[in-house]
Amino acid sequence: MVYRDMAETVEKSKYSKMVHVSYGIGGFLDNFFTAAFTVRVLEFYENELLLSIFWIGLAFGIYGFWNMINDPLLGWLSDRKTRFTRKWGRRYPWFAVGALAYAWIYLLIFIVPFGDDFGMFMWLLITICIFEALFSLWQINYLSLFPDKFRSNFERTKVGAWNTIWGLIGIVLGVALPPLIIEYGDVGSYIIAGIIVSIVGFVLAIFSLPGMKEDEELIERQIRILDQQKEQESFVKSTKRALKNKNFLSYVLTYMGHMVMTTMMLGSLAYYNKYIIGSSAEENEIIMALAFLLAVLLAIPVWSYIGRKFGNKKAFVWGTFITTFLFIPLFFVSDLLLSA
Repeated sequence: MVYRDMAETVEKSKYSKMVHVSYGIGGFLDNFFTAAFTVRVLEFYENELLLSIFWIGLAFGIYGFWNMINDPLLGWLSDRKTRFTRKWGRRYPWFAVGALAYAWIYLLIFIVPFGDDFGMFMWLLITICIFEALFSLWQINYLSLFPDKFRSNFERTKVGAWNTIWGLIGIVLGVALPPLIIEYGDVGSYIIAGIIVSIVGFVLAIFSLPGMKEDEELIERQIRILDQQKEQESFVKSTKRALKNKNFLSYVLTYMGHMVMTTMMLGSLAYYNKYIIGSSAEENEIIMALAFLLAVLLAIPVWSYIGRKFGNKKAFVWGTFITTFLFIPLFFVSDLLLSA
């Protein structure tokens, strides 16, 4: 109730359009690297480096476990008051470190200094776990800042629109940019693509920094809230409390299923092209990415209307069932026309 009243009493738009645009770039960073990572890494290690699927599966299995625990752990750590909070804010320092380093860790995944299976396995495991940790570090603080910085529904809607726009650009570039550079069978071309992806991500991360800066009023409010907390809840206790929330668990399990489908779809693009469609033309992946973009652009106004008309909960549930149903035909793709 307090937060709602505060949101309703502040001015409609406190920050400039440039701040809105800058903050929205976080949507680009998220989708750009997620797409580039999901589509390229597995295919690179299996088809280009010829690493055994056993080692790849083991690396991603450990990575999945790490992914499960590092988000709540980093969230708990970044909620604490530090010596940088008074000067830089509660979220900005964590975001800056995470986002700027995150861009270059992507490149390291492809610069493999080992030729044996175990060496490649260890390199894959270490780099993707660091990649995930840095992703969680900046994204947790990026998402946490949103309701604190943008207090009115009007401003949140404007910022959310920019986040969606940048996110669309990010996912399309993440899928379509590497195929413009890579050549199947040429490991060096993957490294060049990694360099370009990292440069693009790093530059955009710099442009996102102004949108993440916390002004004096926001910093003082954050410090006041932290000082009023007698004792921070332990990580174990907060995790147990979250696991007892049935609504939270239902959402998390559904979202997990959605992410499994999305990851399978993106991770299969190169395999569709090479082994199902039977093409050696990397440009076919660009065609599929553009088809995906067209579908998203057509779907946004439809689901926005459904959300306003029937509520976000029903839109989420309906969207989940429809997505699951439409995922089934992907098992029967046999040519480029069907894949589009």
